[in-house]
Amino acid sequence: MTRVLRRLPEQPIRQPLVAVGNFDGVHRGHQAIIAQATRRAGEIGGTSVVLTFDPHPVSVLRPETPFALLTTLDQKVDVMTKLGVDVVVVLPFTLEFSRRSAEQFVREDLGERLGAREVYVGRNFAFGKGREGDVAALERFGESLGMRVVVQPPVLVGETMVSSSAIRRLLREGRVAEVSELLGRPYATDGVVTHGDGRGRALGYPTANIRPGEQMLPQIGIYAAVVDDVTSGERGLDAVVYLGSQPTFGAHTVQLEAHVFGSDRPRYEHRLRIAFIDWVRGEERFASAEALVAQIARDVAGARAVLAARTGGPGARR
Repeated sequence: MTRVLRRLPEQPIRQPLVAVGNFDGVHRGHQAIIAQATRRAGEIGGTSVVLTFDPHPVSVLRPETPFALLTTLDQKVDVMTKLGVDVVVVLPFTLEFSRRSAEQFVREDLGERLGAREVYVGRNFAFGKGREGDVAALERFGESLGMRVVVQPPVLVGETMVSSSAIRRLLREGRVAEVSELLGRPYATDGVVTHGDGRGRALGYPTANIRPGEQMLPQIGIYAAVVDDVTSGERGLDAVVYLGSQPTFGAHTVQLEAHVFGSDRPRYEHRLRIAFIDWVRGEERFASAEALVAQIARDVAGARAVLAARTGGPGARR
C-alpha cells in the first residue's frame, strides 16, 4: 500500500530512490521516470519515493493565468499506487517555498531531510527560485552530496513525444483516444453528481449531472465513456457522456452529463470518475426534441459499439 505524506518525513526512509516532478497527468513519460525508481528500489531493497507538489506551481506563481489540471492529487496517487510506488511525498507549494534556491532544495530537502540516495527526473526538470536550477545543476549538487542523478530521455508514442502540452492540445481537439495512448490509460475527470433539470429523464435517457472539478475538459461533444462511482465503489460502468450547453433548449452554460447504460437511479452527491474513451460526434442544435431523441438513440448505439469493440464484445468487463 502506498503511503502518502503531506510533508517531508520526520523519520528516515530506508534507502530512498526518489522520482521528482509535478507529474501532472502522470503520462507515459512520467511513468518511465517513476518506473526507474521503483525498479531500482526492488533491486537494492530500497524504498521508491515520488516527491511532487500541490497545488501546481502555475496556480501559485501566476494566479491570474487560467490553468486546469490534467489530474487531481487523488488521481495522481491512484496511478502511482498502481505503478508500485512505496511513498508519495506531497510538498505544499507556496510562495515561500518558491523562493528557496536550487541549492537549498537539493541540499536541504532532497539531501538532509529526505535522504535521497538516487534522484530520477525528466530531461527538462527545473527547480528552485525562478527555475534557476536545471538538470546540470542537479547533477553538480548531487555529485557533491554523493547523490546519483538519473535523467529520463523523452518517451515517444509513434512519432509523438509524450508531454503534458501534447495531451492538452489533443484534448482541445477532442482526440481522447489518442490521449489514452500518451497516458497509457483513458483520460478521466472527477466530479460530484448534482440535481439537474430532469430533461434527460423526460427524453427517456436519464443522466447524472456532474459538477466538474478543477481539471481540463476535452472539446465539447459526445463521447463513449466508462464511469467509476468513487463513492459506492462500482467500477467499469459503460456510458455515453454529453459535454456541452444544450443549444436545442437555448441553454448556454457548459454541462457534463453521463447516461450510464442500464441504470436510471440517481447518484446525487456521489463522486464519479468519467473516463473518456472515444469521440462520438460534435454538439449540434436540433429543430425539435423528437429529432434530438432520435440522435441520442444513435449516439447510444455508437457508444455501445465503441465500448464493445474495446472490451472484446458485449458484456465484457474491464
